[in-house]
Amino acid sequence: MSIHKVGASLSPEKIKAIWAEHDRRVTAGDAKPSRSAIARTIGVHRDSVCRYLRLPRPDDLPAPTVPGAFAPPSTDALHVALKTPRTLDELATVLGCTRGAALDRVDELRGSGQLREDGGRYWLESAPEPTVADVVATDRQRIRLEAQLKETERRYDETLRQLEESEARFDHLIAIRAPIEPVRIEADLSLPGGEATAIVQASDWHVEEVVEPSTVNGLNTYNLDVAKQRADRYFRNVLKLVRKERQDVAIKTLVWHLAGDLVSNYLHPELEESNALSPTEAIRFAKQLITAGLRLWRDDGEFDRIIVVTSYGNHGRTTHKPRYSSGHKSNL
Repeated sequence: MSIHKVGASLSPEKIKAIWAEHDRRVTAGDAKPSRSAIARTIGVHRDSVCRYLRLPRPDDLPAPTVPGAFAPPSTDALHVALKTPRTLDELATVLGCTRGAALDRVDELRGSGQLREDGGRYWLESAPEPTVADVVATDRQRIRLEAQLKETERRYDETLRQLEESEARFDHLIAIRAPIEPVRIEADLSLPGGEATAIVQASDWHVEEVVEPSTVNGLNTYNLDVAKQRADRYFRNVLKLVRKERQDVAIKTLVWHLAGDLVSNYLHPELEESNALSPTEAIRFAKQLITAGLRLWRDDGEFDRIIVVTSYGNHGRTTHKPRYSSGHKSNL
């Protein structure tokens, strides 16, 4: 007969055979069957028999019924009995079971770390009562772990939300890329008549500023003469564009947005030195340019109406910083 090597795992059939042989011997009246005898009968090593008999009984193998046998002691009764060091015989007497049953229960406790043995006596070493410091440390650890759990759950929820948003954006992109049916607009240039309104704008003339060519590598120049030339060209070109558009449509109304910063003012300290005119003089000069242009549009523009819409800018303010609700009250 071959003997199974110790340390190797047994098949389920071998394990059932060990228990069956054990139960047969118990039923025959052997309260503590010999592990060596069971090993020789089954053909396995004795240590394997000891190891598997300490493990739970297989679910499909019922425990043997032995008339007159002692019932196995409960765990609570065993713990109470082992508060005092006892021999196996004393433990069996206290528990009301056989010496073998007491040994089996003691063997089950060996892995708990609390069973102590000395001179054939066995007892359970009670865990020390926790101190106040231990309780506080445990509570702090629990609170810290709960906070970490909440933070992890929050980040998880946020990640899910961002993922849902990303998926929604991706779905929108896919929908946008889907082909569409083009719509064709038929051109019709035969419609006669119609009326349009010309809309023009002027801003940021800074008429009194001076730019010397020597300060900008000869790239630009600006002074009062250049300002007048540019203003005159602006008013003339507006009429030129309106006349070109009148070839196809009637233009009877001109809307002119006269925006801010037509003068530079002394907004920056250096402008007090470089400007060609003071703020008052610059306003009078800009007024001349504007009046001349409006007269040109009125006399030669053939408009029924000229509507001037104004707004103030940044350079015309008399305060150190811009004001919004009352800016119009302190703007030149």
